[in-house]
Amino acid sequence: MMPTSETPRLELNFRFVEDAGDASPAKIPRAIYGIIKAMLSRADKAIVAKNFEEAVVHLSRAIEAGEDYLSPHALAKIYGRRSLAYLQAGKPEAALNDTNQCLRLDPRFTNRGKEELKECLPGAACESANDQEVLHHDACELPDPDLTFVSGTEFKFEDRTNECSLVGCKRESISSASFFQERSFRPKMQESKLGSSLFNELVHACISGDVQTAEEMITKSRDLLFERDELEWNILHVACFYGNSELVDFILQQAGSKVLSEKVAGGGSALHIASENNNLQVVKRLLEEGGESLLFEEDEMNQTALHVASRVGNCEIAEHFLTRAGRELLIVQDAKNRTAMHYAAARGDEGLCRSFIGCGGSSILEMKDYKGRTCLHVAAQFGRTALLEFLVHAGQGSGIRKRTDRGSNLLHVAAVHGHVDTLNKVLELGSREMLFERNADEWTPLHAAAYNGRDGAVSYLCQVGGKKLLFEPTAEGGTALHLACAANQLVVAETLITFGHKQLLEKRDGEGWSVLQVARAHKNRRIEAFLTNMQVVLHK
Repeated sequence: MMPTSETPRLELNFRFVEDAGDASPAKIPRAIYGIIKAMLSRADKAIVAKNFEEAVVHLSRAIEAGEDYLSPHALAKIYGRRSLAYLQAGKPEAALNDTNQCLRLDPRFTNRGKEELKECLPGAACESANDQEVLHHDACELPDPDLTFVSGTEFKFEDRTNECSLVGCKRESISSASFFQERSFRPKMQESKLGSSLFNELVHACISGDVQTAEEMITKSRDLLFERDELEWNILHVACFYGNSELVDFILQQAGSKVLSEKVAGGGSALHIASENNNLQVVKRLLEEGGESLLFEEDEMNQTALHVASRVGNCEIAEHFLTRAGRELLIVQDAKNRTAMHYAAARGDEGLCRSFIGCGGSSILEMKDYKGRTCLHVAAQFGRTALLEFLVHAGQGSGIRKRTDRGSNLLHVAAVHGHVDTLNKVLELGSREMLFERNADEWTPLHAAAYNGRDGAVSYLCQVGGKKLLFEPTAEGGTALHLACAANQLVVAETLITFGHKQLLEKRDGEGWSVLQVARAHKNRRIEAFLTNMQVVLHK
């Protein structure tokens, strides 16, 4: 087996059901939708606090609520997440059961994690938290469409690293999809069976745009203004979501700040909802009523309305917030220490980033999230090459050599996600020394790309780094080919051998292991067969 220190670090990021691939939220009853969303949100918060047992409880409730409504693929992802939480909680048997259930629901997920988990069962118990980190996100790719941003539920992402696969990806940065999906306040109103029948009639009047009927109902029964359903939505939240500015104005005239102060499950305010759904007129009316203090209200993930607007790309609203609150709002960090700038960088929104820098100064480029990532690291992660160049120049080159908390430079981050254009631009803006810089695991960018199966990045790095980079050892003396063989990355192994030939095949790590022995130990049969054939050919 490969040394323990080469075991990839576990990345736990839980996403909402809207991002569950082929889930169909529109078919989920509103009450069930709300429960699943709330439970996944709470699980995410528990993970941040390293309270894995609490995360298991919330994920179990999400599974129970969604069992009859979610697609097998969506449900499999939640089982996969609970498996990871069980593992961190020191319950490998339960983790293995969830892994089996995940694979049963969706065989597209890798089966290798199940075999690795067995090593953690009683009789081969883990002695440390690091030893338990054997379920990881695989580099195997399920096809995702190109990046398409739609407010609410229909987010799709260009990054092809599947977050919920069970094995394999050593990486510094979070999954691209999860970056955007930590908060969403989108309700499913069409089949509402919550609250009183009168409240439901009011909700449907709002949905259909029948302002006159809604106003008449509120006039007859002012209690409707303060009635809330199981998701803690009142009629103002509904009107803000649908952008019904006329009804919003009427509600505020009738109830004012009393109704404005109420929040939905998940902590979002009416301003959060309007910001997410790009209703600038409604946003202005809410701020007129509630004042600037509304801008600093936070949801359960400590996100302000500016975070929300930046995350979903509602630039006009975000820029309006800046004119009202300026830098003080811009530097607010959420539960994961991310500023609105981090989310704008993830989207590649140069215009909004330019506005943020103009308001907050270049010092905002230095702000780091909970993993030590600046907005430049985020731009590199998402392959936002043009934006990255702009940000480097905006910071007068100071950000190009910044490292994350685990020592990854911009090349490491771009290599992990396979963004060749970004790698090229970073080297153009930085220096060749970055090719040989090592992260906390003593990996170069080539090591990171090889382990994660990024063949294009591997090929590019081998070309620019030459044999010196190709033969750079890990802390255990292995090469990038050793890592590719351990991670079952056949295409990468073929590419590396193209550059390294016989010398690379014969290279041994610090424990005397050849690449063939590594592939055999990890039961990677295809690579084992390929290496055996290569040795026969080269020795003829």
